[in-house]
Amino acid sequence: MLSRRKFIQTTTVAATAMSLGIIGCGNSEPKPCKINYDRDACKRCLMLLSDPRFCAQVAHKTNGTHEVFEDMGCAVIWLDETKGWDDYVMFVPNINNPEKEWIKADDAVFADGYLTPMSYGIAAHKEKSTVDPENNILTKEEAFAVIRKIDSKRVAAGQHYSAEQHTEQKAEDGVKLRKIDTGKDVCKKCNMKIEVPAFAALTLNKHNKTQEVFDDLGCAVVWLDTVNGWDDHMIYVPDLDTLKWLSLDEAVLAKGYVSPMNYGIGAHRDRSFVESGKTIINKDEAIEFIREVYKKKMASKKNKGSKK
Repeated sequence: MLSRRKFIQTTTVAATAMSLGIIGCGNSEPKPCKINYDRDACKRCLMLLSDPRFCAQVAHKTNGTHEVFEDMGCAVIWLDETKGWDDYVMFVPNINNPEKEWIKADDAVFADGYLTPMSYGIAAHKEKSTVDPENNILTKEEAFAVIRKIDSKRVAAGQHYSAEQHTEQKAEDGVKLRKIDTGKDVCKKCNMKIEVPAFAALTLNKHNKTQEVFDDLGCAVVWLDTVNGWDDHMIYVPDLDTLKWLSLDEAVLAKGYVSPMNYGIGAHRDRSFVESGKTIINKDEAIEFIREVYKKKMASKKNKGSKK
Protein backbone atom coordinates (compact mmCIF):
# COMPACT_ATOMS: atom_id res chain seq x y z
CA MET A 1 0.00 0.00 0.00
CA LEU A 2 1.28 3.47 -0.88
CA SER A 3 2.00 5.90 1.93
CA ARG A 4 0.06 9.15 1.89
CA ARG A 5 3.17 11.09 0.82
CA LYS A 6 4.01 8.58 -1.91
CA PHE A 7 0.41 8.59 -3.13
CA ILE A 8 0.38 12.40 -3.34
CA GLN A 9 3.73 12.42 -5.16
CA THR A 10 2.59 9.77 -7.61
CA THR A 11 -0.76 11.37 -8.38
CA THR A 12 0.81 14.82 -8.67
CA VAL A 13 3.39 13.61 -11.18
CA ALA A 14 0.70 11.81 -13.16
CA ALA A 15 -1.57 14.84 -13.17
CA THR A 16 1.29 17.08 -14.27
CA ALA A 17 2.23 14.70 -17.07
CA MET A 18 -1.37 14.54 -18.23
CA SER A 19 -1.62 18.33 -18.25
CA LEU A 20 1.52 18.52 -20.38
CA GLY A 21 0.22 15.92 -22.76
CA ILE A 22 3.23 13.62 -22.42
CA ILE A 23 1.46 10.42 -21.45
CA GLY A 24 -1.55 8.70 -22.81
CA CYS A 25 -0.45 5.38 -24.28
CA GLY A 26 -3.47 3.13 -24.30
CA ASN A 27 -6.00 5.89 -23.64
CA SER A 28 -9.10 6.08 -25.83
CA GLU A 29 -8.04 9.48 -27.15
CA PRO A 30 -4.57 9.39 -28.75
CA LYS A 31 -1.98 11.42 -26.86
CA PRO A 32 1.77 11.82 -27.25
CA CYS A 33 4.18 9.76 -25.19
CA LYS A 34 7.40 10.81 -23.50
CA ILE A 35 10.49 10.65 -25.73
CA ASN A 36 13.87 9.49 -24.42
CA TYR A 37 16.23 11.82 -26.23
CA ASP A 38 19.57 10.39 -27.36
CA ARG A 39 18.08 6.91 -26.82
CA ASP A 40 14.97 6.64 -29.00
CA ALA A 41 15.59 6.17 -32.73
CA CYS A 42 13.65 7.66 -35.61
CA LYS A 43 11.24 5.14 -37.14
CA ARG A 44 12.19 6.20 -40.66
CA CYS A 45 15.86 7.24 -40.75
CA LEU A 46 17.06 5.32 -37.65
CA MET A 47 18.94 8.33 -36.26
CA LEU A 48 18.73 8.99 -32.52
CA LEU A 49 16.37 11.80 -31.54
CA SER A 50 18.54 14.56 -30.11
CA ASP A 51 16.84 17.91 -30.74
CA PRO A 52 13.43 18.23 -29.02
CA ARG A 53 12.53 21.31 -31.09
CA PHE A 54 12.15 19.53 -34.42
CA CYS A 55 11.13 15.94 -33.72
CA ALA A 56 7.64 14.51 -34.17
CA GLN A 57 5.57 11.52 -33.17
CA VAL A 58 2.40 9.75 -34.22
CA ALA A 59 -0.12 7.97 -32.02
CA HIS A 60 -2.32 5.19 -33.36
CA LYS A 61 -6.00 6.03 -33.02
CA THR A 62 -7.09 2.62 -31.77
CA ASN A 63 -4.27 0.46 -30.40
CA GLY A 64 -2.29 3.11 -28.47
CA THR A 65 1.05 2.48 -30.20
CA HIS A 66 3.43 5.31 -30.99
CA GLU A 67 6.21 5.97 -33.49
CA VAL A 68 8.78 8.73 -33.03
CA PHE A 69 10.78 10.69 -35.61
CA GLU A 70 13.90 12.83 -35.58
CA ASP A 71 12.44 15.42 -37.94
CA MET A 72 8.87 16.39 -38.76
CA GLY A 73 9.69 15.61 -42.37
CA CYS A 74 10.48 12.00 -41.49
CA ALA A 75 7.02 11.65 -39.91
CA VAL A 76 5.21 13.11 -42.93
CA ILE A 77 7.04 10.91 -45.42
CA TRP A 78 6.61 7.80 -43.26
CA LEU A 79 2.86 8.41 -43.04
CA ASP A 80 2.78 8.87 -46.82
CA GLU A 81 4.77 5.68 -47.41
CA THR A 82 2.70 3.57 -45.02
CA LYS A 83 -0.61 5.20 -45.98
CA GLY A 84 -1.09 5.80 -42.28
CA TRP A 85 -2.81 9.18 -42.23
CA ASP A 86 -6.21 7.71 -41.39
CA ASP A 87 -4.80 5.53 -38.61
CA TYR A 88 -2.55 7.94 -36.71
CA VAL A 89 -2.69 11.35 -35.06
CA MET A 90 0.47 13.39 -35.59
CA PHE A 91 1.96 15.51 -32.81
CA VAL A 92 4.67 18.15 -33.13
CA PRO A 93 6.54 20.04 -30.37
CA ASN A 94 5.99 23.71 -29.72
CA ILE A 95 9.45 25.01 -30.64
CA ASN A 96 9.24 27.50 -27.77
CA ASN A 97 8.56 24.81 -25.16
CA PRO A 98 9.56 21.60 -26.95
CA GLU A 99 10.12 19.17 -24.09
CA LYS A 100 6.85 19.98 -22.35
CA GLU A 101 4.29 20.96 -24.95
CA TRP A 102 3.08 18.82 -27.83
CA ILE A 103 0.55 20.13 -30.35
CA LYS A 104 -1.65 18.19 -32.72
CA ALA A 105 -0.41 18.86 -36.24
CA ASP A 106 -3.95 19.94 -37.15
CA ASP A 107 -3.73 22.75 -34.57
CA ALA A 108 -0.11 23.88 -35.00
CA VAL A 109 1.25 26.99 -36.69
CA PHE A 110 4.05 26.00 -39.06
CA ALA A 111 7.02 28.03 -40.29
CA ASP A 112 9.99 27.36 -42.55
CA GLY A 113 13.63 28.44 -42.61
CA TYR A 114 14.92 26.39 -39.67
CA LEU A 115 18.01 24.21 -39.42
CA THR A 116 16.40 20.84 -38.65
CA PRO A 117 18.13 17.46 -38.20
CA MET A 118 17.17 16.09 -41.61
CA SER A 119 17.08 19.49 -43.33
CA TYR A 120 13.36 19.63 -44.07
CA GLY A 121 13.43 23.04 -42.38
CA ILE A 122 9.95 23.10 -40.81
CA ALA A 123 9.11 23.86 -37.17
CA ALA A 124 5.85 24.22 -35.24
CA HIS A 125 4.56 27.05 -33.06
CA LYS A 126 1.51 27.34 -30.88
CA GLU A 127 0.81 30.94 -31.88
CA LYS A 128 1.61 33.00 -34.98
CA SER A 129 2.94 35.76 -32.75
CA THR A 130 5.97 33.66 -31.76
CA VAL A 131 7.19 33.15 -35.34
CA ASP A 132 10.22 35.33 -36.13
CA PRO A 133 9.83 37.79 -39.04
CA GLU A 134 12.51 36.03 -41.09
CA ASN A 135 10.54 32.77 -41.05
CA ASN A 136 7.54 32.25 -43.32
CA ILE A 137 4.29 31.19 -41.67
CA LEU A 138 2.76 28.19 -43.45
CA THR A 139 -0.47 26.26 -43.23
CA LYS A 140 -0.20 22.56 -42.47
CA GLU A 141 -0.84 21.76 -46.12
CA GLU A 142 1.86 24.20 -47.27
CA ALA A 143 4.38 22.86 -44.74
CA PHE A 144 3.78 19.26 -45.76
CA ALA A 145 4.02 20.24 -49.43
CA VAL A 146 7.48 21.71 -48.76
CA ILE A 147 8.53 18.46 -47.09
CA ARG A 148 7.22 16.32 -49.94
CA LYS A 149 8.97 18.48 -52.53
CA ILE A 150 12.30 18.09 -50.73
CA ASP A 151 11.79 14.34 -50.45
CA SER A 152 10.89 14.08 -54.14
CA LYS A 153 14.21 15.69 -55.03
CA ARG A 154 16.01 13.17 -52.86
CA VAL A 155 14.17 10.31 -54.50
CA ALA A 156 15.09 11.70 -57.92
CA ALA A 157 18.70 11.84 -56.77
CA GLY A 158 18.49 8.10 -56.21
CA GLN A 159 18.58 8.03 -52.46
CA HIS A 160 16.66 9.04 -49.36
CA TYR A 161 18.25 10.53 -46.29
CA SER A 162 18.95 7.72 -43.85
CA ALA A 163 21.33 6.74 -41.10
CA GLU A 164 23.12 4.48 -43.56
CA GLN A 165 24.08 7.11 -46.09
CA HIS A 166 27.36 8.30 -44.63
CA THR A 167 28.73 4.91 -45.58
CA GLU A 168 32.36 4.28 -46.35
CA GLN A 169 33.64 6.26 -49.33
CA LYS A 170 37.04 6.64 -50.87
CA ALA A 171 38.97 9.65 -52.11
CA GLU A 172 40.50 9.74 -55.56
CA ASP A 173 43.69 8.10 -54.31
CA GLY A 174 41.81 5.28 -52.59
CA VAL A 175 41.95 6.69 -49.05
CA LYS A 176 38.82 5.86 -47.07
CA LEU A 177 36.90 9.00 -46.14
CA ARG A 178 35.57 8.81 -42.62
CA LYS A 179 31.87 9.04 -41.84
CA ILE A 180 30.51 11.71 -39.53
CA ASP A 181 29.53 10.44 -36.09
CA THR A 182 26.60 12.78 -35.52
CA GLY A 183 26.43 14.27 -32.04
CA LYS A 184 29.89 12.98 -31.12
CA ASP A 185 32.37 14.34 -33.66
CA VAL A 186 33.65 17.83 -32.85
CA CYS A 187 34.48 20.56 -35.35
CA LYS A 188 38.24 21.12 -35.65
CA LYS A 189 37.77 24.91 -35.87
CA CYS A 190 34.94 25.89 -33.51
CA ASN A 191 34.85 22.82 -31.20
CA MET A 192 31.09 22.48 -31.61
CA LYS A 193 29.57 19.01 -31.85
CA ILE A 194 28.51 18.15 -35.38
CA GLU A 195 24.73 17.81 -35.13
CA VAL A 196 23.72 18.38 -38.77
CA PRO A 197 25.91 16.30 -41.12
CA ALA A 198 24.27 17.81 -44.21
CA PHE A 199 26.42 20.95 -43.81
CA ALA A 200 29.59 19.34 -42.48
CA ALA A 201 32.96 19.34 -44.23
CA LEU A 202 36.05 17.15 -44.23
CA THR A 203 39.67 17.91 -45.05
CA LEU A 204 42.15 15.27 -46.23
CA ASN A 205 45.87 15.93 -45.92
CA LYS A 206 47.47 15.00 -49.24
CA HIS A 207 50.70 13.86 -47.59
CA ASN A 208 49.99 12.05 -44.32
CA LYS A 209 46.31 11.30 -45.15
CA THR A 210 44.99 12.63 -41.84
CA GLN A 211 41.39 13.82 -41.87
CA GLU A 212 39.68 16.61 -39.95
CA VAL A 213 35.94 17.24 -39.73
CA PHE A 214 33.99 20.49 -39.41
CA ASP A 215 30.37 21.34 -38.65
CA ASP A 216 30.21 23.93 -41.45
CA LEU A 217 32.11 24.44 -44.71
CA GLY A 218 32.87 27.93 -43.43
CA CYS A 219 34.81 26.48 -40.51
CA ALA A 220 36.91 24.36 -42.88
CA VAL A 221 37.74 27.36 -45.07
CA VAL A 222 38.69 29.56 -42.11
CA TRP A 223 40.79 26.75 -40.59
CA LEU A 224 42.69 26.22 -43.85
CA ASP A 225 43.33 29.96 -44.05
CA THR A 226 44.58 29.96 -40.46
CA VAL A 227 47.00 27.05 -40.90
CA ASN A 228 47.98 27.98 -44.48
CA GLY A 229 46.81 24.54 -45.50
CA TRP A 230 45.27 25.01 -48.93
CA ASP A 231 48.16 23.44 -50.84
CA ASP A 232 48.26 20.43 -48.53
CA HIS A 233 44.58 19.52 -48.21
CA MET A 234 41.55 18.42 -50.18
CA ILE A 235 38.08 19.47 -49.02
CA TYR A 236 35.00 17.27 -49.18
CA VAL A 237 31.41 18.36 -48.56
CA PRO A 238 28.22 16.28 -48.28
CA ASP A 239 25.62 16.31 -51.02
CA LEU A 240 22.57 17.81 -49.32
CA ASP A 241 20.34 15.29 -51.07
CA THR A 242 22.22 12.07 -50.29
CA LEU A 243 24.87 12.96 -47.65
CA LYS A 244 27.55 11.37 -49.84
CA TRP A 245 30.90 13.15 -49.86
CA LEU A 246 31.69 15.34 -52.87
CA SER A 247 35.00 16.95 -53.69
CA LEU A 248 34.68 20.71 -53.27
CA ASP A 249 36.14 21.05 -56.76
CA GLU A 250 33.28 19.02 -58.24
CA ALA A 251 30.34 20.04 -56.05
CA VAL A 252 27.63 22.44 -57.16
CA LEU A 253 27.60 25.08 -54.43
CA ALA A 254 24.81 27.46 -53.51
CA LYS A 255 24.35 30.12 -50.85
CA GLY A 256 21.24 31.05 -48.91
CA TYR A 257 20.90 27.97 -46.71
CA VAL A 258 20.69 27.95 -42.92
CA SER A 259 23.91 26.22 -41.84
CA PRO A 260 25.21 25.54 -38.31
CA MET A 261 27.66 28.46 -38.19
CA ASN A 262 25.59 30.67 -40.51
CA TYR A 263 27.94 30.68 -43.48
CA GLY A 264 24.98 29.42 -45.48
CA ILE A 265 26.71 27.33 -48.16
CA GLY A 266 25.22 24.01 -49.26
CA ALA A 267 26.46 21.47 -51.81
CA HIS A 268 24.72 19.37 -54.45
CA ARG A 269 25.92 16.88 -57.01
CA ASP A 270 23.76 18.45 -59.73
CA ARG A 271 22.41 21.94 -60.40
CA SER A 272 18.87 20.60 -60.79
CA PHE A 273 18.67 19.84 -57.06
CA VAL A 274 19.47 23.36 -55.87
CA GLU A 275 16.42 24.74 -54.08
CA SER A 276 14.58 27.71 -55.54
CA GLY A 277 15.63 30.97 -53.93
CA LYS A 278 19.23 29.79 -53.48
CA THR A 279 22.08 31.31 -55.52
CA ILE A 280 24.49 28.99 -57.33
CA ILE A 281 28.11 30.08 -56.97
CA ASN A 282 31.44 28.56 -57.95
CA LYS A 283 34.08 27.35 -55.50
CA ASP A 284 36.12 30.56 -55.54
CA GLU A 285 33.01 32.68 -55.00
CA ALA A 286 31.95 30.45 -52.10
CA ILE A 287 35.36 30.73 -50.43
CA GLU A 288 35.42 34.52 -50.78
CA PHE A 289 31.85 34.74 -49.49
CA ILE A 290 32.83 32.71 -46.42
CA ARG A 291 35.84 34.94 -45.80
CA GLU A 292 33.66 38.04 -45.93
CA VAL A 293 31.17 36.52 -43.49
CA TYR A 294 34.04 35.62 -41.16
CA LYS A 295 35.44 39.17 -41.31
CA LYS A 296 32.04 40.56 -40.35
CA LYS A 297 31.79 38.10 -37.47
CA MET A 298 35.20 39.12 -36.15
CA ALA A 299 34.42 42.83 -36.54
CA SER A 300 31.13 42.39 -34.69
CA LYS A 301 32.87 40.45 -31.93
CA LYS A 302 35.53 43.16 -31.62
CA ASN A 303 32.91 45.91 -31.41
CA LYS A 304 31.00 44.07 -28.70
CA GLY A 305 34.22 43.61 -26.75
CA SER A 306 35.11 47.30 -26.96
CA LYS A 307 31.71 48.33 -25.57
CA LYS A 308 32.15 46.34 -22.37
